[in-house]
Amino acid sequence: MSSLTEYLAGKRLLLVLDNCEHLLDGCAVLAGALIRSCPDLRVLATSRQALGMTGEVRMAVPPMSLPDGGDEVSVGQALNCDAVRLLAERAAAVVPGFAVGSRNTAAVAGLCRRLDGIPLALELAAVRLGSLSLDQLNRGLASELSILGDGNRGAEDRQRTLEEAIGWSYGLLSEQERLLWARLSVFAGGFEEDAVTQVCADRQLPAEQITVPLGALVDKSILKRQLKDSSARYWLLDTLRQYGAHRLRERGEQDAAQQRHFDWICGLGRIAGAWDARQAEMFHRMSGEQDNLWAALDFCLRQPGEAAAAAALAQDLRVYWACSGSFSDVRRVLASLIETTPEDSIPRARLLWVAASMAISQNDYQASAALTQESLRIGTEARDVEIVAWSLTLGAIPRWIKGDTAAAAERVASALSVARVMRLEQAELNALNTLCGILVAAGELSRAIEVGERAWR
Repeated sequence: MSSLTEYLAGKRLLLVLDNCEHLLDGCAVLAGALIRSCPDLRVLATSRQALGMTGEVRMAVPPMSLPDGGDEVSVGQALNCDAVRLLAERAAAVVPGFAVGSRNTAAVAGLCRRLDGIPLALELAAVRLGSLSLDQLNRGLASELSILGDGNRGAEDRQRTLEEAIGWSYGLLSEQERLLWARLSVFAGGFEEDAVTQVCADRQLPAEQITVPLGALVDKSILKRQLKDSSARYWLLDTLRQYGAHRLRERGEQDAAQQRHFDWICGLGRIAGAWDARQAEMFHRMSGEQDNLWAALDFCLRQPGEAAAAAALAQDLRVYWACSGSFSDVRRVLASLIETTPEDSIPRARLLWVAASMAISQNDYQASAALTQESLRIGTEARDVEIVAWSLTLGAIPRWIKGDTAAAAERVASALSVARVMRLEQAELNALNTLCGILVAAGELSRAIEVGERAWR
């Protein structure tokens, strides 16, 4: 140390300390001693984690710029992004004549996004394009980072593959930090701290202590964080999430973690479907949890035993879905869930009438009529009055649209009778609202006003 200090003491220069994350304490001591002894020295340290020194100025290095989401990316837009330019340059060296054009822009943009604009990952992908097509590489990366293979055989082991590069960072973490990283991989698109506690906490990661490893993963550049007002939202880059998912499977915890994630989404759904003062706030929250919602429903598709919970979640989210406008996506998911439910079961009937409601939102009245007829049959045979009430009301709407207001009003009247007797407030309010529309269509305006005032009360 004294020899180095003596050598640098009179010099004005920049000293670069590269890859400090595995020697943080030593690098911090060295940098501090040199700066104190050499007033004209500046130190630039690269590390996944800050050195934690007084006067340290931190500069986050983001991934390379990426094309916006979606398939409609022009060649010019793609080539304006650093990640695309790097991939194109390296791929051309491996595949002579490779260029980004109108036929492959979407695939190139998708590959760059999937790799999060990480230079090493893009370099490895370019090498693999010597033996795989863009589509093959994109499909393979959906499940296995190892498809990227080896890059520069002359590089250090930890820089030869993406998995080894990520594994280097994984190996520097504490056991609690590794466990949390693995469990966080069940989230899709992002998450907040309350979700982390509900999904990831247990005896190994106590809820009251979970902020410590959560903060450490941010400090060590594993987690990204965005501050908004007094709250924060976190997310993993897809490559890091995929790596964490592999570690979760190795621990034998994947199903349990996904179950807790699904239960968390169901809890949000119950609030959204409670029709109380929390609804507007929860609708806003759910709009930010779309990726997590689809991931939770996808879990249900692989777990037939969750049919009842999936049906309850769909019922809770019906009004939210009606307001959010993603009808086609919802209908596809509901159709898949219906296929997993037993014939003549209560969960199937619930999913049927929710699907009928989504069909109405798209003016698909023929499909809605068929769905509600089936849900009404199951509900009647099972003597489930809630399903009967909802099915009768929704089944009245196609008749109303066809102009048969008398038949529509008759079905709604039956639904109202059932809902009132059994004190099904939501079903009753929905029936009254539907009846108002039918009466207006029939020209019975005075009665429509009366029914509307009854619903208002």
